[in-house]
Amino acid sequence: IFFFFLFIIIVNNTDININTQSYNQKIFAGGILGRTSYDIDLYEESFFNIKTSANYGNILINNDVCSEETQIYAGGISSYQITGNNLSDCYNRGNISAQKSIGYLVFGGIIGEAIARVENSYNAGKIIVPSDNNDKISSVCNIKTPYLYAPEGPMMAKDYIVYNCYCLDDCLIPCYQDS
Repeated sequence: IFFFFLFIIIVNNTDININTQSYNQKIFAGGILGRTSYDIDLYEESFFNIKTSANYGNILINNDVCSEETQIYAGGISSYQITGNNLSDCYNRGNISAQKSIGYLVFGGIIGEAIARVENSYNAGKIIVPSDNNDKISSVCNIKTPYLYAPEGPMMAKDYIVYNCYCLDDCLIPCYQDS
């Protein structure tokens, strides 16, 4: 009996440049994937995992003419992941930057914002934004609550949504980091 396994590694080496417009919009920019789904009610339609992928390209958001209502999500691997779409064993070396702090910025070294599990991943890219306290900036991933379900009883390390993930000490330049 022979078993065949298809193992695909996705690698991005290309820079991504986004130019915003002056009207209200949502922008999703990721080194591998923009987003899986934005609507939590539709998440049943897109169950898949991102595994063993790497981004070496930089993500530059040129938001000079951005509207204050614009929402910009960016991540080294993905900008937005929802429940059921997990990410593991990924690496980001690309820098993520914005020109200004106009609009609502949600940036993460691995994922901009997640309701999914993120594990065994590493960010070596820098996040360079002139941020303010209204933005959500994280060296690995911002967690979207209230969809964070805690297990019954004491929490173990494996129960966390972000588990066994790392980043360089100086990857946030200079900005506010959401705890």
